[in-house]
Amino acid sequence: MQAKTVLLVEDQIDFLAVQKTYLERHGYRVLAVEDGAEAIRCAREHHPHVILMDLSLPHLDGLSATRELKRDPATSEIPVVLLTAHAYGSAGRRAREAGCAAFVPKPCDPRRVLDEVMELIGPPREVVQ
Repeated sequence: MQAKTVLLVEDQIDFLAVQKTYLERHGYRVLAVEDGAEAIRCAREHHPHVILMDLSLPHLDGLSATRELKRDPATSEIPVVLLTAHAYGSAGRRAREAGCAAFVPKPCDPRRVLDEVMELIGPPREVVQ
């Protein structure tokens, strides 16, 4: 039985490494990319179960990438969680307007991210009864 896939879109290598390792240790398959344009390509190719999207990214920011994914019927149903250090002001409202399922302010404990992933897509593997 294959693990559920998380697409982690993050350009800060240290944050990416910590989150990726933590999610993998809990049984998820993690694909990691560093910019919004690559996130769109990867989501279309691999159809992850959930996308963890940083707001501030090179080439294409996280909100623009999310809007593009939500316009595409092939990726529109994938839940997107916005991760951002810009947790003040209108970030939460803008995340919802772009189609994000959730918003997690950074810095964030890996357990907080894991909880959000589990809430949206469940455990790393389907339970067969």
